[in-house]
Order: sequence, then C-alpha cells, then structure tokens
Amino acid sequence: MPLPDPSQMPSEAPPSDAAARRRHVPTRAGAVDLAATALLLIAAGGIAAAWPATDVSATAVLVGTLLYAAALRITFSAGSGLATPLQLVFVPLWFWLPPALLVPVAIAGNVVANRVGAWVRRREGPVPSPVSAAADAWPAVAVAVVVGASGVSVASMSNVALVVVAVLGQVALWAVAHGAR
Repeated sequence: MPLPDPSQMPSEAPPSDAAARRRHVPTRAGAVDLAATALLLIAAGGIAAAWPATDVSATAVLVGTLLYAAALRITFSAGSGLATPLQLVFVPLWFWLPPALLVPVAIAGNVVANRVGAWVRRREGPVPSPVSAAADAWPAVAVAVVVGASGVSVASMSNVALVVVAVLGQVALWAVAHGAR
C-alpha cells in the first residue's frame, strides 16, 4: 500500500507561542483575580501610608524578593500534595523588612517566581498571569498589619505573641483569599 502524499493531508500545525499565550483564565476567575489584585494594591498602599518604610536598603528588598521567588519555585511531596518552603523565607523577612515592604516583596516574589518558572520550563500552554500571581500575595497583608499595628519597626523574637498572631492572621487571610476564588 502506497504512503499518502503529505501535500494532500490536512495540516495541523501546533499552536504558536502567541496562540498559547492568548488562551487565558476563564472570565469569572480572571475577574476575581483582577479584583483581588486591585484590592491588594489598595491594601499595600494603605499599609505603606500607615507604617512608612524608612532607612531600608534596596539590596535588602531585592534579596528578599529573590529569596521569596526562589522558595516558591521549590516544591516537594507532602502527603498527597505538594508543598513549598515559603514560610522558611517569609517569616524571617518579617524580622528583616518593615511592614510597608512585606506586601510589595510578596507580590513581586510571586510574579517573578511564576514568570521565571514558566520561562525556565519553556512550558506549553498559557503562562501564569501576573494578575493571578499578585493575588496570591494576600497573606502578606495580615502579617504587615499585625507587625505594623504592634508598633515595632520589624518583628522581634522577643515578642512570641506577635509572631503567633501574625501567623494566624496569615492563615486566616489565605483561607479567605482562596475561598473567594
């Protein structure tokens, strides 16, 4: 039996990278992420106005953002799911950065981690939206508010109650943010 002539066969070219990027989050989920990101930016602005950052080095902010992004890219098996060592990086940032910078560092870390991860893997399909990645930074708001309202410039291990309340606030806000999605 002769082989079919390739010029007579229908061509099904794989989707280009541009076509893959045009596939995006469904409308409702995209709208929720956009609203969550807008509210997050408003909250970050309010935190920065209430507890302005003073005497902070750009290096500390850059290193904090890169460490946060790196922690998000590391995953390991935990039971039937996956986990990241994010808290191992984020909790020390409470002691290193003023409250006004915790949320922006978390936002930037999420966006960088998602973008770099998609680029490194050269993954097919849609690249994670920066809006969706930014919306994942909501738990940082609780920490920034708790640390800022305590009146300290950065968290302190001498105040264990502060750290416990910040962790509980972070967990509660994470549950609310992800429940809304």
